[in-house]
Amino acid sequence: MANYNGYHIVFGLAGDPNRGSDTFIYLFYQKVGETSIDSWKNAGRVFKDTDKLGPNDPILNNQAEEWSGSATLTSDGEVRLFFTNRHPWAAESGFFGKQTLTTAQINVSELDASTLKVDGVEDFKSIFDGDGKFYQTVQQAFSGGDYSDNHTLRDPHYVEENGRKYLIFEANTGLEAGYQGEESFFNKAFYGGSNVFFEAEKKKILQSPDKQFMSIANGALGIVELNDDYTLKTVMKPLIASNTVTDEIERANEFELNGKWYLFTSSRGSKMFIDGIDKEDIYMLGYVSDSLSGPYKPLNGTGLVLHQDLDPYDITWNYAHFATPQVEGNNVVVTSYMTNRSYFSDHHSTFAPSFLLNIEGSKTSVVKDSILEQGQLTIN
Repeated sequence: MANYNGYHIVFGLAGDPNRGSDTFIYLFYQKVGETSIDSWKNAGRVFKDTDKLGPNDPILNNQAEEWSGSATLTSDGEVRLFFTNRHPWAAESGFFGKQTLTTAQINVSELDASTLKVDGVEDFKSIFDGDGKFYQTVQQAFSGGDYSDNHTLRDPHYVEENGRKYLIFEANTGLEAGYQGEESFFNKAFYGGSNVFFEAEKKKILQSPDKQFMSIANGALGIVELNDDYTLKTVMKPLIASNTVTDEIERANEFELNGKWYLFTSSRGSKMFIDGIDKEDIYMLGYVSDSLSGPYKPLNGTGLVLHQDLDPYDITWNYAHFATPQVEGNNVVVTSYMTNRSYFSDHHSTFAPSFLLNIEGSKTSVVKDSILEQGQLTIN
């Protein structure tokens, strides 16, 4: 966690759950050294409704909501935010609006000795909305009139390697990166294992009642390189993909630890097409590589890092697990949000209790008796 003039800053999604499409980015902060949930304060919405109209950016000008992303403290001490611009719903079709990776510099000041405020934004601009080649565009997903597809292009996670800037994000594979369609059932690369396993699984899929949904499942964690001014420089091949399995591998999160790169993602059983998985299953999956660009191998041999299968109406239900590396050591703090928004009249979403995850090479384990405060992000 960065120390911003004695504060920790978290950007989180919030809004009135009774208003439907009311999801926007808010700034939360706490004094460095404090750990209780009561130490977090809310500075309010980051963007004014009119901010999106300032730049001459037709994609940004049509923004309806602000979705998940990440933030960094730049070398010159500025707060730089990356997030997902969601366009209006296509109500007549029932699919998500166009999603675009977006950035802005967030100006923050201290109102008094214990209060931060947002002083406006600068350099507000769109970065990437798909190229069709490596990453599916919204036009590719829906131009044929089939709105059963689940198009994603969101959750930009900022990372640097050797002074170069990158965004890792959730997407779907494009035409040259193993696209969707029934031909994907015949691509052995999507199965792994022996040829006997490939033939048996292929036969099972071709007879499956979920065949149509599996044919359009092509989730990916993508990567693009940025210029120093945070504009798009290079579109790169996906780091991992989940063709025939799921369209959603969300909340990309990556960092370097002990010379290796660790890539994490959250996903839901309700979006997967795998035997033995229930719709209530929630996962945090992880992968490891010797370099940012890969190749990646699954942690723990399977990629499974965390799993829960609570009833979604349990107020302790949690999702979007996010691992935060510490100043030193192999333990990372895992936080998430708790309670399903809109499921209750008297309970809304909040920080879940954090806990420690130990990382040793290609193995991870939850540290026994390591439950921390709600929203705690540091241990040293």
